[in-house]
Amino acid sequence: SNNINFELDHTNLTAKIILSPRVKDKVIIPYSVYGHTVTSFSEKAFKNSIYLKSVEFDENTKIKVLSKYLFQDSSFNSLCIPTSIEKLEYWWCCRTHNLNNVILSPNNPNFYFLDGQILIGKSDDANIDTIYYVKRHITKINIPTFIKKISSFSFSYCSLTTIQFPKENKLKTIGKNSFNFSKIQNLYLPENLEELEDGWCLFTSDLINVDIPSGNKNFCF
Repeated sequence: SNNINFELDHTNLTAKIILSPRVKDKVIIPYSVYGHTVTSFSEKAFKNSIYLKSVEFDENTKIKVLSKYLFQDSSFNSLCIPTSIEKLEYWWCCRTHNLNNVILSPNNPNFYFLDGQILIGKSDDANIDTIYYVKRHITKINIPTFIKKISSFSFSYCSLTTIQFPKENKLKTIGKNSFNFSKIQNLYLPENLEELEDGWCLFTSDLINVDIPSGNKNFCF
């Protein structure tokens, strides 16, 4: 099935997609294979898939999680997230520099696109308060006041040059590699920020100005 490799569980009649670096062109994740329902990805399943162009899912898919490092260093540019997806694990889109088009099923209750640009979803406490992905081409952005976390690689490779946060906001954490290889030049951190995870601004060679308000009790210059 387009060079997708599967691990079959004959007891439960389920299948897991495992390391498949030779997938290419358009890939449609099947509902089942050899009579086994496809229910999950292994970590790094599509890592280094340099010939991959797009990923879609059968409309009846039972997959609930996009796993850790799933698309790391893959060259695909389009992803359709189906209704069934409940969780985007740590670094799911790590170093996906061509990923310019993410399409979300309108029936997915766990995520939504704000202004058609920012993919927002539930955090571990089941509240919709986390940014998971920002479309790469955008040059302006409005961060909602209810956002508490910017997840890893969410702004990676973005064309944004300046990010400001509303005065009344709840942002607590900027995740690892959040701005990796972005074009960010000016970043105005909010007063309530509590955590900058390792590598949050790694490979941001254009970043020349970081502003920290005097009221922030956790960071200062």
